[in-house]
Amino acid sequence: MYNQWSFKMLNTIGLLVHLLLVDIPKDIKRWLTLRAKDVAGNIIVITGGASGLGSRMAQILAIEKRALLVIIDIDLDGAEKTVSSIVDGGGQAEAYQCDIRKADELERTAQQIQQKYGQLTINHEDSGLLLYNT
Repeated sequence: MYNQWSFKMLNTIGLLVHLLLVDIPKDIKRWLTLRAKDVAGNIIVITGGASGLGSRMAQILAIEKRALLVIIDIDLDGAEKTVSSIVDGGGQAEAYQCDIRKADELERTAQQIQQKYGQLTINHEDSGLLLYNT
């Protein structure tokens, strides 16, 4: 019964009708009413914020969106450069050195941040390691 071409055609037509009358209108409504989250004044932690995408995200969130940034990275010099660029742009940020692969070090850093800032609003994991075989 399920192998008949008429059953397959009805299923296909049903799927297309559902897409046209339900799914696509929902997506259009969602896109028309989409608003960016206001993060002004929020405390945001970014791991891997010393360079690349993490650094740029930290700059945008701190300078343009007016959030307070906490940057955690194994490269403290790079994290401090990111903090300097944020402060120069009128934002607020602080850098912490931490190797997030080490649980005890991460726990210690998290406690320091929580004692200083209290409850965090957003945590963004941007740290990573690229390995190439040659």
